[in-house]
Formats: sequence, structure tokens, C-alpha cells
Amino acid sequence: MRELDVRRQSDSARRYLDLAAPSSALRTTLFLAAESVTYPVAAVNILDEHEQHTLISVGTAPPPPQPRSATPCDVVVRTGQPLAISDLPTRGYPQQPCVGTAAARSYIGIPLVGREGLVVGTLALVDVAERHTTEQALRRLVQFGSVLEEQLDLLRRVGPSRPQTDVYQLAVAIDEGQILPYFQPLVHLATGEVVAYEALARWHHPTRGVLPPAEFIPLAEDSELIIDLDLAVLRQAAVVAQRWRQTSPELRITVNVSGRHFEHPGCVDRIHDAVTASGLPPSAVSLELTETAAIAASPANVAFLDQLRALGFRIVLDDFGSGVSTLEHLVYLPCDGVKIDRSTAAALHTRSGAAVVRAIAGLAVELGKTVVLEGLETVDQAERALELGCMIGQGYLWSEPQPEDVLVG
Repeated sequence: MRELDVRRQSDSARRYLDLAAPSSALRTTLFLAAESVTYPVAAVNILDEHEQHTLISVGTAPPPPQPRSATPCDVVVRTGQPLAISDLPTRGYPQQPCVGTAAARSYIGIPLVGREGLVVGTLALVDVAERHTTEQALRRLVQFGSVLEEQLDLLRRVGPSRPQTDVYQLAVAIDEGQILPYFQPLVHLATGEVVAYEALARWHHPTRGVLPPAEFIPLAEDSELIIDLDLAVLRQAAVVAQRWRQTSPELRITVNVSGRHFEHPGCVDRIHDAVTASGLPPSAVSLELTETAAIAASPANVAFLDQLRALGFRIVLDDFGSGVSTLEHLVYLPCDGVKIDRSTAAALHTRSGAAVVRAIAGLAVELGKTVVLEGLETVDQAERALELGCMIGQGYLWSEPQPEDVLVG
């Protein structure tokens, strides 16, 4: 790595060291990654120019910063390639190579790329036993690494304070129609039929191109703009869905709705009007709620959910399996289904991952509710999800989110 690259990599890495406390979703992903290869210890390590910092770990407490050059994670960051070592002492590494585990012998490191496009750290796993790592296991861990990158980027965006001009620019974007819905299919796992499309916000920025949700959703959630953004996406998605239903009458759309809506009187009418202005009936719309814990805490919020369902909307509890939602919400909140978090899809083949999906799907089916598993990328994952009781799948196996003109073109 050239001197300039080292400096740039170090500058990018340091931006991840001032993050807010790691989320429970991040810890869950790390735990499932370790379970997928049956390693007892795993960590997210961030490497600046001189030191290695453990941001979060499972299986052991995070150690203090260590000299970067003494760790195999340094090799992963410098090369940008996964690394598996079956006998650390023969490679000249100390007994504490990545997370402070004494007498570690086996190591796996997966590079984690930061927002600036540079490798800032690793998903690191160690074991006291000598282990052989297969190419299949490495590919599986690379998938977990992709999930961790998204979660780290989200933490980075919600952590630092943002200039007020950013809020103003987002407000202008909403008013001028720069926030557009992209659509990703939801597929019936038994028949392969597309039963719905989820509308996902994308910002068509005038100078930066198409921005993903991680670039602006956290900013919107920090302000009242999330309400206007949700309604803008809902209105546009309803227009598209109404057009599609002329030839596919049973097709549905699902749209994310923040719990912030329920903090304001009239929220039910605003959501209803945003849909029906296009002529689309509420019965064709599923509203995905992410802040289920906050919603469940207020009787008024539960009443709003009852009102929305009475109008014909379906209510879906999002992000199950991420460590945030609980099965109790499925039992007591008025809802029609759940969506299992994408981090769980990468662990379907593991005992823990399968148990999570089986528990959620089993209870949901018993209660007469639908189950969606997002993040599916392979046929094997889709088949396993169906075996475990999931009815509907979503993910890159079928399509990435696309604008309407691409889907119908």
C-alpha cells in the first residue's frame, strides 16, 4: 500500500472509531457469522495507521488497541482479500492475534470496506483449535461481511452531527420530487409467483447520482422529514401500483412507514389519503413498521394500527431476527405478518439461524400471519426458507430494487 493510500485508509478507518454504541443488530450479525463456521470468537476490527481497534466482539471481551503490524488483520486490510490461517504460531503471530484470545491457533479475516471505498477493517474469527477453512465457508463469511458493512455505515451516519444544510437539501429533494420509489419483488417461495413489490426510496441527486437509503434515511429519521419522505414514496408507489393492477389485479405493494407518524394526530388520514388519491384501495397496500418496540409501548399507537387495518391496510412488523423485534410483539400488536431481517438469511444453514427462522415462522403461521424472509441470494437459501416455514421471499436472487421503467421495459 502506497504512503498516500495508507494515510487515506487510516483517515477513513478513524471515522468508524467514533461511532455510537454498536447496535444489537450488529452484534446479532457477528454472532451468526461465528456460528456459521462454528468459531467461538468473532470481532469487528478497525485498523488505523498504527493500531488495531476492536469495535465489537462476541465470545470474549474487546481488548485494548494492539499494534497493527502484529496482527493478521493487517494483511487482510493491506491486500483487501480474505485470509485463513490454520496454525498461527508457524506464521510468526503472537498468541493474541485479533481479539485477545490466548493461545489462538486458527484465524479467518474478511475485509470490510468503508464508505470511501477503502478497506477499513475486518470481520475476524479465531479458534484455539487448528482448523481448516473451505472456500464455501469463506464465501459465506464474505456475505456476512457485506451485511456488517451496511450496518457500520448506518451507525456512522446516525452518529456524527450533520450540518443543517443537509436537512435543507433533503427537504428540497422531497418537495421537488427527487425521492423516487424503486421496486423489489416479493416472491411466493412455493410457486415462484411475484405477489407484491416493495417500494424503496432512492434519492436522484442532481450532482451525485442515485443515492441509496443509507445516504439519507438516517438524516430523515433525525428530523420530521421522515414523515414527508414516507408519504412522498407512498403516493408515488400507489400511482405505479394502480397502473400495474390494471393487468395484474391481485398485485400488492409494501411500503416502509416510520413510527414517527404515530406521534402526530391525523396520521391515519394522511396515510390513507396518500394511497387513495391514486385510486388504489388500501387493501392493496402493506405498511412495514420498523420501530415495533416504540410502537408497542403506547396504547395510542396500537389504536392507530387498529384504525389502519380497519381501513383495509395490512400491517407488517419489520426487522424480526435482528435482535430488536420480539415474538411478544407478534402476539400482542395488531398485525398481519412479519418480515425476517436479511442478516438471518445468511445463517439459514446454521443451527442458530434455522432456529430463529423456525421459531418466528412457526408462531406466525399458528397465528394466521404471513412470513417474509428478505436478503435471499441463492436457490439453496430460498429452498431452506420454505422448509422452515417462510411463505414469501425477497432478495437479489430475483432482482435488486429497480425503477418502474426498468421493470416494465
